Amino acid sequence: MISTDRWEQVRWARATHIETLQQPKIYTLHHPLFFWAALKREVGPILVFFATLTYLLTAKTIAYFSAEDIALRVGFVLVYNWLRNPDRGPRHGWCWIVPGLLFYNVPLPAIQMWSLFTLWDGGWGTSMRASGEISKRERLGKRVFEIGFFVLWMGVVGGAAGRLLSQFASLGPAGTACAVGVGFFGLCGYFAHCMIFQD
Repeated sequence: MISTDRWEQVRWARATHIETLQQPKIYTLHHPLFFWAALKREVGPILVFFATLTYLLTAKTIAYFSAEDIALRVGFVLVYNWLRNPDRGPRHGWCWIVPGLLFYNVPLPAIQMWSLFTLWDGGWGTSMRASGEISKRERLGKRVFEIGFFVLWMGVVGGAAGRLLSQFASLGPAGTACAVGVGFFGLCGYFAHCMIFQD
């Protein structure tokens, strides 16, 4: 069983929101790049969230995407990590950079939005002493509340990927609707099965 309260990323994102917004005058004391990094960290994932949702629902892009930029970023990360890491890592460690970028960047918009919506949630992710007495129905409701945002986000990502693939394949409206539906409901169903309905 996975609980988002146990995800350190959600707690860290909540703390980042609070620290970024709490004392704005700190940005006048530091270099402007400090403000730029904080702004990019706050606004970037939220922009990706709304851009992906808009693309899924309307097929219109509100943000520019460049495969060349992504390739350059991956190349830069590879070279930078190789030069700066005194250990140089395992011989084939470079092959984990792209999956690492995917595993970090795909859920990031959902984690940022969920942490913003639950900013003042005081949970620390520790289970209660009498958690064995909670009924199955209450546990399911708690899991749906805590993990449902991620499941829906993965459905949005799957639907957007289906729309993108249907555009590359030049499918008509019926084919596009089918690809979006398969992507959305396929990933939603998969993640709901793995994360919510497993005991």
